Amino acid sequence: MSSARIGGVRFLRQHASVYLVRLVLVLLGCYLTGRFGLAMPSIVDGNITLIWLPTGIAVAAMFHWGLSVWPAIYAASVLINLASGLPFLIALWVAVGSTLAPILTVAILRRSDFYHQFTARSDIFWFTLAAMVGMLLSSISGVAVLWWSDILTRTSVMDAWWTWWVGDTLGVFLTATVLLTVSRHNLKSLWQRPVEFMLFVLLLLSVNWFIFLSHFHLTLAYMPILLVMWAALRYGITGASMTVLIDALTAAWGTASGHGPFYLMGEKAQVIVTLYIITHTIASLVILAMQSRSNHVTMELDEAYERLSRIASRIPGMIYQFRLSAEGIFHMPYASDAIRTLFLAEPEQVRDQASRIFKVVHPDDLTGLMTSIHHSAETLSVWQQEFRVCHGNGSERWLLGNSIPQREEDGSTVWYGFVTDITSQKEAHDELRHARDEAESAARVKSNFLSAMSHEIRTPMNVVLGMSEVLLGSDLDPEQRHLVETMHQSGRF
Repeated sequence: MSSARIGGVRFLRQHASVYLVRLVLVLLGCYLTGRFGLAMPSIVDGNITLIWLPTGIAVAAMFHWGLSVWPAIYAASVLINLASGLPFLIALWVAVGSTLAPILTVAILRRSDFYHQFTARSDIFWFTLAAMVGMLLSSISGVAVLWWSDILTRTSVMDAWWTWWVGDTLGVFLTATVLLTVSRHNLKSLWQRPVEFMLFVLLLLSVNWFIFLSHFHLTLAYMPILLVMWAALRYGITGASMTVLIDALTAAWGTASGHGPFYLMGEKAQVIVTLYIITHTIASLVILAMQSRSNHVTMELDEAYERLSRIASRIPGMIYQFRLSAEGIFHMPYASDAIRTLFLAEPEQVRDQASRIFKVVHPDDLTGLMTSIHHSAETLSVWQQEFRVCHGNGSERWLLGNSIPQREEDGSTVWYGFVTDITSQKEAHDELRHARDEAESAARVKSNFLSAMSHEIRTPMNVVLGMSEVLLGSDLDPEQRHLVETMHQSGRF
């Protein structure tokens, strides 16, 4: 057998092992939570409870692992139905609806823009809609089978359907939110503050016991929602979901067993418990979505600030935002890292009070600098100024500032611009000007020299020309005349 075939067989075995483990986990999770639901006192019928947790496990399993886990969901539903006393064929038919309902729910979530960490309000909308629509399938089909089998009477059909639908939907709300959001990171965040977390768990269990399970009949049903807010703000989506699950199970169990303030409401107890659980679930999801959105915006701002700082660090100068309040106070809300070398200050030191940067300005340039700033603020004209700064080692640096002002609603003026070191340009300019002055001076010396030399040469030449004219008027042989004429003509030029 080739190595490729051996590797393929090994992969298939590993894949099959993972698949079987998932089936077992889903089967045990649905069956055990279903038996727990059957053990919970029922308000309507022994087979129908107010909270049915297996639906949440089924939705989460299908969402994470795909539709391939449906045999485990169907088998668990059949076993639960048989355990509740339903005949075998009826148990099979009821299990069909209990399997198709999470499939429909997951299909709706897949076709939407739902994100299982509930980071946006749209996630809450799609999750709620998918759960409510999907669980209609299980409740309608299940009640229809029970009514057709004469297990339910005509008068109890609507109450049974309502309780079934609400129970399945709440099961998705409570269990699926925990399983969809649980992760190693989220679980680890619960133990970042161990003392606080243990205190929170103790307080959560104590409050729920005193309100819904004790004989004190405390009317403090609003207290658990405060704990949900605490969990949402401090422990994230997983902690909040677990808190809501504990609150819901305690309230439902206590009310059904004749304890707690909701039991005293009589026939309205089921509706009140349902609204109580829904309120807790939606409140936690909304808080988490708002917090997640806030964290996302903060993260985007931090990333944008980081990118701006990186870009600014590559620019030869300081990028800044300079603010002059209506009271005449200078602020620098933003300054790039170059402020450390240009003004010997940290960005944090000038954020609330920017007068520090003026302490290093050369005394001879300070008045002109302040005048230019105030003139720009009054006229909203572009500010551009050259000035010197004095560093601690006695050196002076030339800086050039350039920015655009903008008026704010409170009367303050904000400039957006940059400051760059132009000392090298200034030195190069001074050297160039010095070289130009030296060249101009040399040109003047040369001109004066030539002028003097021309004058000194012209005077004896006039004498030579005069004598050549006299010689030309005398008797000369041809050769002499030729020489004198040549001398005379050359002297004229």
